[in-house]
Amino acid sequence: MTVICIYEDNHGLIGIAKDYTSAIKYLIDGTDWLDEDEITDEGLSVGEKFGENWKESIYNLGIKEFNDIFLDRFLLKETAVYPW
Repeated sequence: MTVICIYEDNHGLIGIAKDYTSAIKYLIDGTDWLDEDEITDEGLSVGEKFGENWKESIYNLGIKEFNDIFLDRFLLKETAVYPW
């Protein structure tokens, strides 16, 4: 079984989610860590980069692309959990 560990550059591990979708839900809706004003790797805000439907766009990225876009702010890492 795997989970997604959610890291923020200044705070370290900030959450654990069962999958990518849940990790994004945590960042956007659960804790407000990620909003349309967050800056991406290109120096653009999320709203500027993705437009009006920015939430949907982020939900559709996948882990690798998300990590590339938020390189200096967030990291999602798939981690094995052992159910012993």
